[in-house]
Amino acid sequence: MSRVLPKSSSELEQAEKKYRKKLEMEKQKGSKECMASNYGYLGTIYQIRGAVIQAETMYKKSLEINQELDRKEGKTTLYGKLGEIYYTRRDLDRAEDMFKKSLEVEETPDNKGALATTYGYLGDIYRLKTDFSQAEEMYNKSLKLFEAIGSERMIGIVRTMLANLKMKKKQR
Repeated sequence: MSRVLPKSSSELEQAEKKYRKKLEMEKQKGSKECMASNYGYLGTIYQIRGAVIQAETMYKKSLEINQELDRKEGKTTLYGKLGEIYYTRRDLDRAEDMFKKSLEVEETPDNKGALATTYGYLGDIYRLKTDFSQAEEMYNKSLKLFEAIGSERMIGIVRTMLANLKMKKKQR
């Protein structure tokens, strides 16, 4: 699910039609791997639109197929996507569970950014649950990975989160 998706509503509508058509073709062929990818793309389109219930449905369909095919990378991505949806809803326990599952992948140079983002989400979840020591640990893991890939913008954001967390810890 690494394709760049359009952002305007007309482009999203065209993309949705395209992926729905592809999905139907793949269903007829019985190509489960392609079906899983198309469900994932549709989930992303719905998530961009803010249609989180539809996005969740598509991600779950994609995850089910990825689990059946034991596609580790696909499962990892989808656990992260579902984690984002649950985080947005402030269903923190389910979000935490999904993000932890998405971390069950080995760190490689290609996935450091995704892992760093996941650790950042976990830091936010623990901060919201007022488990500040866990939050700090997750933010530090996130920071280390963002530093490793040289993502200056994200390094700044995570450093700000750590500074804000330290202030909250002092207020307790």
